[in-house]
Amino acid sequence: MIRFGTGYDLWWPYFYYSDDYQQGILAPYWSYFNYYTNNGITYYQLYETVVVGESNSVIATATKDIQDFFKLSSFKVTYVLVATWVNAEPYKWYSWVCDYYQWYYQEWWFAQWYKSIYDEYCLKVSY
Repeated sequence: MIRFGTGYDLWWPYFYYSDDYQQGILAPYWSYFNYYTNNGITYYQLYETVVVGESNSVIATATKDIQDFFKLSSFKVTYVLVATWVNAEPYKWYSWVCDYYQWYYQEWWFAQWYKSIYDEYCLKVSY
């Protein structure tokens, strides 16, 4: 995410009940990944016409795609950001149960409401 204004320290899009609605952002690849598992790696490659030239295949392809799609024959791409995820795991609805089990497994409410979810989805135990 590129944010225009103040910084942002969350890895997921959360703009409710704050001044964040007033901030401009560019977040084409912002998604809800489970970064706690450390299984995935994200690579970013920035292509700039002042560095690689307009004839670079990535710049040329992006320019042609935008010109064709939006019917903008004089449009010129100056930057292209390529994001690549390798083994990136999505943050699933039960991920927090797996992440916080070590702190809450002895609590009565966890055992009553979440132990079966933990066993089935985190430990992959079937009954």
